[in-house]
Amino acid sequence: MLDSARRQAEDTILDQRVFFLAPDAHEAFLAMLDAPAQDVAELRARLTKPPVWDR
Repeated sequence: MLDSARRQAEDTILDQRVFFLAPDAHEAFLAMLDAPAQDVAELRARLTKPPVWDR
């Protein structure tokens, strides 16, 4: 019973950390990760705005 529970827990964790892509999708994913960050005005505004508790 403990072995079965351990395997189920292991499978659950692996399902959340490992995913598989087709070769072309994998290359596109890596390219997105390697690309420089884009400046998003809305995100910059949200990050520079003081939090509600400081207003």
